[in-house]
Amino acid sequence: MSVTQSRVVVAGLLFVFIFLFGFLLTRAGKPYPTFLFTIHKLAAVGAAVWVGIAIFRINQVAPLSQMQVLAIAVTGSLFVLMMASGGVISAVKSAPSIAVTLHHYLPYLTLMSSAWMIYSVMVKEVAAAT
Repeated sequence: MSVTQSRVVVAGLLFVFIFLFGFLLTRAGKPYPTFLFTIHKLAAVGAAVWVGIAIFRINQVAPLSQMQVLAIAVTGSLFVLMMASGGVISAVKSAPSIAVTLHHYLPYLTLMSSAWMIYSVMVKEVAAAT
């Protein structure tokens, strides 16, 4: 397995952890269990950092196309919205319904966007190198 392929696998596993612990948190209800909440937040930050470093390294080898930059921008924006809505939900006792709704639907949009970004940036990079 190449280095880029292993980065894709690690990013995918982090996304699975984010979703798994997010569903567990939803089922647990407020106040959120500290362990589950911490794992959920660390997995999200870890995935963002992991994918960011991978993209930075890929861009150093070969410049990214406009479509790849668009995929990165859309995915990054969705990640920021996810983290912001999650922060609002966890910070206040009674979160606004818009924040809860966003945080329940954005994961699916973020997952689709992340899959598009990972495919267009990381998987195509592996195919072009071989």
